[in-house]
Amino acid sequence: MLPGARGLGVGSALLAAAERWASDRGITYLSAGIYHRNVDAVRFYSRHGYTDAGLSLGKGVD
Repeated sequence: MLPGARGLGVGSALLAAAERWASDRGITYLSAGIYHRNVDAVRFYSRHGYTDAGLSLGKGVD
């Protein structure tokens, strides 16, 4: 989300639409892959009921 667009409810509306879309299709669990240091994203998803669901490991290769 561009900084100038934050706080307008756009992200919340998009997330709500995605959750409705999933629910309408019988999907019962959603996850969001976000970087743990992206505190704005962590705060956003936490405000919408998302909780820490574990750990994901990765490795860069040459």
